[in-house]
Amino acid sequence: MARIEAHYRSLGLVPRFRSSPLDPHGLAGLLRVQTWVEKDESLVTRGPLAPQACADAAVEILPASDETWLEVTGTAEYQSEARRAEKRQAVALFSIPAALLVLREGGVAATTMAATCDGEYCGIFDFAARPEFKRRGLAGRMIGAAAQWGAQGGARWLFAQVAASNTALRGLQAGIDVEEQYCYCYFVRG
Repeated sequence: MARIEAHYRSLGLVPRFRSSPLDPHGLAGLLRVQTWVEKDESLVTRGPLAPQACADAAVEILPASDETWLEVTGTAEYQSEARRAEKRQAVALFSIPAALLVLREGGVAATTMAATCDGEYCGIFDFAARPEFKRRGLAGRMIGAAAQWGAQGGARWLFAQVAASNTALRGLQAGIDVEEQYCYCYFVRG
């Protein structure tokens, strides 16, 4: 644990551990004893890719973050300046194909999302919408565009990471046959 924490710090990142049902027995308890605290519970969901895969001309696929993507992503409740700094280098840190998506409405960057493609799985996460563009059905369009991108990479399944507190996005996922598989949280220094 000390080695991992030191590695994060050497990269200028805030150290954190992701805790899931795959953890070695006792890890969460050990983290708690060493003054790490649980934060940001998320759900991992999964469903078939085909029903929602569709291209959308309003969605731009970026090979790396740019200021527009970072600005919209920064509107999400869970974003902080430290997380924004991590997002600047996110795509370069992935060991699998990854893309960042921006959907524009009337020339304005309205929503953003990140996607990965690993064999048969297309992963989506970090969905954000500017407040004035929320509740307009744009999340569904972004999921469709990310699924299309993943399908081009050979994916057949869609999985998502969504904050447990994000009831709107969880409801949308339930409507497209994406079901919860497990939950996880992060441990950060208390």
